[in-house]
Amino acid sequence: MIFNNKKARSVIAGACTLMMLASLTGCGVAPADTATPTEPASVPERGVDGDDWRTQGLINDTITLNTGADGARSVLVCFVGDEGDYSSVDLYEDNEKEELIQSIALPINDLSELDVSVTDLNDDGIDDLAIYGKGSDGNEYTWFYEGTADDLECFVPYEEGDMDFEDPELVNTEFDLSLTDDKLGDKYFDCHGNTFLCDDETAERFPELAAALIEIDEAEKATHQRDIDSFAEEALEAAQEEKTCVYYCYGETALQYQGYVVSMLRCENSFFGGAHPNYWYETINLDTQTGENVLLSDIISDKDKLDTIIAAKLRDEYPEIDFVDLEENLAEIDLDAEPLNQERAAYQFTMDPASLTFYFSPYDLNSYAEGAEEITIFYDEIKDIVIPGSIFEFIQSDGRGDDFAYED
Repeated sequence: MIFNNKKARSVIAGACTLMMLASLTGCGVAPADTATPTEPASVPERGVDGDDWRTQGLINDTITLNTGADGARSVLVCFVGDEGDYSSVDLYEDNEKEELIQSIALPINDLSELDVSVTDLNDDGIDDLAIYGKGSDGNEYTWFYEGTADDLECFVPYEEGDMDFEDPELVNTEFDLSLTDDKLGDKYFDCHGNTFLCDDETAERFPELAAALIEIDEAEKATHQRDIDSFAEEALEAAQEEKTCVYYCYGETALQYQGYVVSMLRCENSFFGGAHPNYWYETINLDTQTGENVLLSDIISDKDKLDTIIAAKLRDEYPEIDFVDLEENLAEIDLDAEPLNQERAAYQFTMDPASLTFYFSPYDLNSYAEGAEEITIFYDEIKDIVIPGSIFEFIQSDGRGDDFAYED
């Protein structure tokens, strides 16, 4: 499954805008499971000759594609996964070896029904594909794929007319909860920061995302207000005695998105009159269609392998740091923990079309004096443990290169 907690998605009439962003796993790329079926009889009236047979279970359909000048082409259609958990539609040559033509990743995995039909989307005489799905929540979806050439060796998401997708427009909103005193003539408790909200037009197109960002905005302000209430009296007394003021600052927020995910990095800072200030990272990754948090457990299938890669990367990029009990510390982090949930340790990460970036605050892996660590792991380094059909796979395979970055 892509997401642990799914909200109902709206029925997509005629075309699914999500599909414009959910690109294929790549033309000519083999599907994740390359095992030969142990029971050839599960494929009725068809042998398993050739080394490229990679399907599991039944051939769901055989379709004929009009390829223009080349005439017709017979193609086998296989649904990968089980009912309620389909991950892709695989196309094979209808010949002796049944070579894989293409594996088309589905943007939603919890599908109870799946069907494929042939259509000519752009009236060019070359057949294209329409994939229909019905989710376990009862919602229906339609995704269209266009053949890119006469030989139809690659299908890409159809992006004409109403299918065109626009990125969400987000608005930077600043807040200042600082406390001042007339006699002191200055702030004695500094608390300010910023969050992001959807503008009105974006909120109409991405209602779940808009609601999630409002909830985050309200939660942030409430958290800081509680800090102020807890330390206000102490801060005022310190300021009156001209001692080091208790100080709190919510720091900068960086944001980037690729249409189907909003990925935010926040650095928070605090100083309460101790030996030094403190700072830490928090990240949020939101599905633009559902507003749900995208967790690492939605992306990565093997935590042990991920931990091993992260540990090696940290030692390689920070050779001056003697990481003590690094593997043990990483093992305590939960893949399915929400980054803002302080009850369980979570990886803080952001994503872009090519990579995942991980952030470690002081005290996460070493002392304050050693500082913070940041490492980037590229898709090719972890592709064998990336969940097929996950949102990260969509982003990296899309390759649009138009990721947006904002720094306050």
